[in-house]
Amino acid sequence: MPRHNVTSESSTGLGSKESKKRKIKRPIWDPNVCYELSSSSPTCTSDEEAICISTLSLPSSPSCGVELLRMASIDYLRKQLTKLRKRRRMKEEKKEMKYGVMVVERWCMRYFLKHVCTEDDDPVIPNPSDDMEIDAGFVLDLMQAGGNTEEEVRLVVKDFYKLCKNEASAISKKAKAAEKTKKSLERVIVVRHKHSYDVMLSKNKKKLLKINPAHYDKLQAMYTRQQHRVLSKSTERGKTATVPFDDVEEFHRRLYCVLARYHSIQGHGFQAACTEHVFEVMHRHFGVNLECFASPLNSFYALHCSSFPDTDACFGSLGSFFNFYPQNGSFEANPPFISEIMLKMVLHIELLFSNANGRLSFIVVVPGWEECEAFQRLSASSFTQKVVPIAQADHGFCDGASHQRRDRYRISPYDTFFFFLQNEKAEEKWPITDTAILELKESMANGVPSPSMQARHDKSGRGTDDVARGVYKGKKSRATGEGVMKRKREEIRIKNQKRKCASRAA
Repeated sequence: MPRHNVTSESSTGLGSKESKKRKIKRPIWDPNVCYELSSSSPTCTSDEEAICISTLSLPSSPSCGVELLRMASIDYLRKQLTKLRKRRRMKEEKKEMKYGVMVVERWCMRYFLKHVCTEDDDPVIPNPSDDMEIDAGFVLDLMQAGGNTEEEVRLVVKDFYKLCKNEASAISKKAKAAEKTKKSLERVIVVRHKHSYDVMLSKNKKKLLKINPAHYDKLQAMYTRQQHRVLSKSTERGKTATVPFDDVEEFHRRLYCVLARYHSIQGHGFQAACTEHVFEVMHRHFGVNLECFASPLNSFYALHCSSFPDTDACFGSLGSFFNFYPQNGSFEANPPFISEIMLKMVLHIELLFSNANGRLSFIVVVPGWEECEAFQRLSASSFTQKVVPIAQADHGFCDGASHQRRDRYRISPYDTFFFFLQNEKAEEKWPITDTAILELKESMANGVPSPSMQARHDKSGRGTDDVARGVYKGKKSRATGEGVMKRKREEIRIKNQKRKCASRAA
């Protein structure tokens, strides 16, 4: 049974044409495009929180050790879910049991969308109460994965809730202990290779995180830029900065935390973004300068909204979009493709339009799911000035794990719809012309991976959505470390020496 009632737009062939062209590399972000906060458009209802999230100060550095523990815990939970499903399965059940790709990720997002978290709650692992109702979406996901009856799935979910509660409590205790003993300043080791960086803790070098040079340079520039902003704002208010912007060790700790956080939540398909070509078109024609759903790893503009201000604020995050209340401006909103999140996004955008006192414009990017309430509300909205559908074969996205992969682009699993929402003032300022729409479609076609990219994608077994081929294996295709290269040079030397000896003997 298909999960969604999807649209089926006819392909123009533009995606196939663009995929065969040589990909022209462009900068993965534009530091010159930056949304300017004003005192009349706070990002939160609380003045104190607004000052923190609006880059006037930065949260204290999270504990690298706790982030390491969090990664291990979420991996443990994913494995335990499979074991619980097998344990609850009846022996006579012969239906194939498939791995539930992104099942845990979807449930976590729905949980944090519905529950207001406190400082004691873990930002990644849910902490369900004993009397919490079973999530219907979680049950449906596991049912579609097959291998269990509905009754068995409900028992599995109950057992899984208990495991999550235990893991979340354990991490909370660890975090409090780290804060008291000041263990947040763990030493982070960064090793440069030819095509990547290894980022690891000195106390645990086995669990390393990867990032390519382009993204490393981007995050370093974002971090430095943000520290300069904090310094200038603090000076204006007669305060002093708490963290020097040129502290490389502090930057590496922050880098480790943000990499570990997004490695923990996985779901790289949910982290996919429009390509840099698309954002250039949006800014040039529609004045877009901020993404409502992004991360430091995939954002294109200098500031963005994201889910984790504790790890992301030092790289330009303004916090959650649902705590963001601009009264004017032009924004791009490409949320995780989860029905509940998309609906809450639409409701929040409608609220912003009702309170707008100036030009307000949103370009909303969602899949062609006709049964989805968010899709229906966007189609019927009085603020929707233009709807641009793009066929599945005619476009691609920037991979959510492009910061650690060789290939930057991935195919789209569905048709994608661009909804242009504007009030009258924004419509006059940023008219939707045929030229702009044509450039937008061409820029989306630039994201279609080349045949060689797609072949590598298929070979590695990476999935594009919940029904695709699999998940990221994290396998390194080519080792380029200093030790590896030294060993290769030694092997070549020995091989040449043997060849010379053989030729002399002959």
